[in-house]
Amino acid sequence: MTVITFVSCTSKEPKQMTAQELDGAKKEIKNISDQMLAAIDKLDLDAFFKDFSNSSEFLFIGTDGKSYDFQSYVDISNEYIKPFSASRFILNKSDFRVLSNDLMLYIISGTWDLTFTTGDQMKFDTYTINCLFKKIENQWKVIFLQESASPAVEIPKAVKEEK
Repeated sequence: MTVITFVSCTSKEPKQMTAQELDGAKKEIKNISDQMLAAIDKLDLDAFFKDFSNSSEFLFIGTDGKSYDFQSYVDISNEYIKPFSASRFILNKSDFRVLSNDLMLYIISGTWDLTFTTGDQMKFDTYTINCLFKKIENQWKVIFLQESASPAVEIPKAVKEEK
């Protein structure tokens, strides 16, 4: 009985973040997310992936339900953006979920308009991205990303010009 009491008294729960630390973490993650969205709008994948964890821990799940490791996600993203000349993500909603001191889920949702090099467009009326951030070596890094979207609507250049 004495041993159990001793062990239970010496184990400590991780210290909870203070309100100030939590606000700071949210600001850091929002800033990273804003930079990621700005990179998407510029079709700049190097900037987009800057704050991702290139590790075996990383997992991406696409709108098709398939999962990919980091390098595979980079590769499919490079292929995906090839036919586009412009991108515009309009953020409508965002939310945080604190999972622990070093894990935070950031959910963003908006509309995503893409323009093909032909002038045709593709629009997602709803596009949601769930990013799981982990504090690694004192920096927040994306270790999980999952996308969900309404079906894409393609708008031929001719239809756009008639409006």
